[in-house]
Amino acid sequence: MNDVTSAALAIAAATLVAFAAYKKRTLLASGAVAAAIVGSFVVIGAGWWGGVVLVSFFVTSSALSLLRAMRKPERPFRQVRGHRRDAVQVAANGGVATLCAVLFGLTSESPIFGAFAGALAAATSDTWATEIGGMFGREPRLILSGKQVEPGVSGGVTSAGLIASVAGALLIALVSAIGVAIGTVGDAPGSGRLIIAITVAGFVGSVVDSLIGAKVQAVYLCPLCGVETENRVHQCGTEAKRLRGIGVINNDVVNVAATLAGAIVAGVLTL
Repeated sequence: MNDVTSAALAIAAATLVAFAAYKKRTLLASGAVAAAIVGSFVVIGAGWWGGVVLVSFFVTSSALSLLRAMRKPERPFRQVRGHRRDAVQVAANGGVATLCAVLFGLTSESPIFGAFAGALAAATSDTWATEIGGMFGREPRLILSGKQVEPGVSGGVTSAGLIASVAGALLIALVSAIGVAIGTVGDAPGSGRLIIAITVAGFVGSVVDSLIGAKVQAVYLCPLCGVETENRVHQCGTEAKRLRGIGVINNDVVNVAATLAGAIVAGVLTL
């Protein structure tokens, strides 16, 4: 199979998966387009097993988001975007991994594959922590001060969420290591080393997400509803007032920082 044929198949497969996600209402139209682009570059750069790693993140995270959305809502402390991801969310969660996949395809350097998997492990770790912690966690506390906060506050963590974050990172580590073990991923670190590196990197990325969320992410208050939100305009249509944080640091910026941290840690650990 030549490179052109492989690339065409990669694009077709990524587009099919993105379309299926759109039909299942886990992606908005813009998110489906972005997911098709991300998936295509990942498979072209990191190979078909790289695509399996990406799908492992996307399918499990989307399933947990849907499950949480179907449950009875918690107290309306924070209003965020729904479980259907748009293009910006897809790029924020998958952009760093996509760049790493492309670089791995160009260089075949082991640490770059580690960085690719580490970025996805961080995204998975954070999503699992958010969704499982939101469903089963009790009495979230700020990661820095330990102060008890309402569910949904940026920087708030629960024991259930922390356990979930490790589990999510471990999943990506295991899937990545399987690819190495069966030989579908060439020029990558050994499986055992990869599992440890990616699990640690994913958890670190999730912690970075919580730290930035607690210290600098912008939080707004809707003056009409009295509800805190991550958005400048509340879902009721009222312009919200910033309570704390830096205006340009929203959840998408935090996700980019978290996945970048995961990529750096995994890359260093697999040198």
